[in-house]
Amino acid sequence: MIIWLDGTHGVGKTSVAEAIKERCPQSESLDSDVYWNDFLEKNCLIGGGCFPQNNKPFIERFKHLIEEKMQSGCAFLIVQMALTEKECKERLFDCLKEAYENTFHIILTAEIETLISRIKSDSDRDQQFALSRLKWNTKFLGQHYSDAARIVTDNKSISDIVDEIFANCNLKTDF
Repeated sequence: MIIWLDGTHGVGKTSVAEAIKERCPQSESLDSDVYWNDFLEKNCLIGGGCFPQNNKPFIERFKHLIEEKMQSGCAFLIVQMALTEKECKERLFDCLKEAYENTFHIILTAEIETLISRIKSDSDRDQQFALSRLKWNTKFLGQHYSDAARIVTDNKSISDIVDEIFANCNLKTDF
């Protein structure tokens, strides 16, 4: 099973993934941001887009990482990546969804004001970059993925959000 956590900056993908992992210790997690930073360090001369979502070599590498996890017997994989570019959706997500029928696409959402507040309060984030991409990402996600489950994160605890994800994926809430 793959649970794909999608959403723009500040929506809570990382916090939610950590909470799922706590509740379901047998799960594994892949955060595209971590692999993107590693990819940039090792491949600074490889061409492609300037974001993980539109960089073809990165998309192929990240897809390979997911396939490796699934082929090695991982029963429950949490992927954190905003699918805010058409090419990423087609080359990565659509291929994986076809290969692994238990792939659940969860888009976490929140009001723009909530997202701005969260981004501005996160000192570990490149706030200027996150704010500059916020409207584009929110618009893209709002116009695509009609079959994805959407969970509003405003005024909800992480635990409540995880409960909603488990309900959408027909998972037990206690392990």
